[in-house]
Amino acid sequence: HQWYWSYQYPDNGGFGFDAFMVADDQIKPGQLRLLETDNVVVLPVETNVRVIVTADDVIHSWAVPALGVKIDAIPGRINELWFRADRTGSFYGQCSELCGVNHGFMPIRIEVVSKEDFAKWVEGAKTKFAGAEAPTRVALAGQNN
Repeated sequence: HQWYWSYQYPDNGGFGFDAFMVADDQIKPGQLRLLETDNVVVLPVETNVRVIVTADDVIHSWAVPALGVKIDAIPGRINELWFRADRTGSFYGQCSELCGVNHGFMPIRIEVVSKEDFAKWVEGAKTKFAGAEAPTRVALAGQNN
């Protein structure tokens, strides 16, 4: 969306959330300015993750260089890719398509955790995001291999 990302976890209960950049005046010590999001994408380590992408308004590009992923989000089209994070940690990205005036304010933050921690997070996320309007822009579907 102009200018934030929406995520959905169809394989984990179908919950979803939006992720907006954290404003400068709300950054906490240790957080990265212009790269932190209010809701973080959490994924399990050593798991193939299928990403399905589309856009609501203009062309965007979902890119996380450290994970080797970049895919265009195009209105009226669906693109997909998969990746596998082999280590835990925080990974950052941004929209890499000039999508409008706030293009520089579309960060992506992914936290890769153990499979056990992911299962715990999913249970909490189902409650945290219950009742939220289900977004349909970036779907993250895990497949254990």
